[in-house]
Amino acid sequence: MRKIILLAVCALLCACAWGQPKSSTGIFDTVGKYMAAGDAESLSAWFDDNLEVSVLSESCIASKGQARQIVSAFFETWNPRSFKISHTSGTATMKYALGELSAGGRQFLVVLFVCFKQNSFVIQQIKITGR
Repeated sequence: MRKIILLAVCALLCACAWGQPKSSTGIFDTVGKYMAAGDAESLSAWFDDNLEVSVLSESCIASKGQARQIVSAFFETWNPRSFKISHTSGTATMKYALGELSAGGRQFLVVLFVCFKQNSFVIQQIKITGR
């Protein structure tokens, strides 16, 4: 009887762990590469269907396609040279990262909010401000 209870508890723990989100470190590493390269197309693959986009003094709620265009226009104006994540934090299903983007001879602060949705992390907010 104890073996059955022990097996049931182990199965329950495994099932609970199976449904937990994977680490968001991967998304921040990947997003960082796309930011450094100025690759709005690849970056937008991580966008949620609708997200908040704030670039310099302009903010809006945008569709994935609109957000890609906004970020692409920023990259065209400010040619990215490097991007470095300086801080990450959050909970299991909602995380954020702070990073520094060097582009067009200037430094920009980038804030990324991601959430776990349909078995992966997606970007729900991207904010780029001048330093």
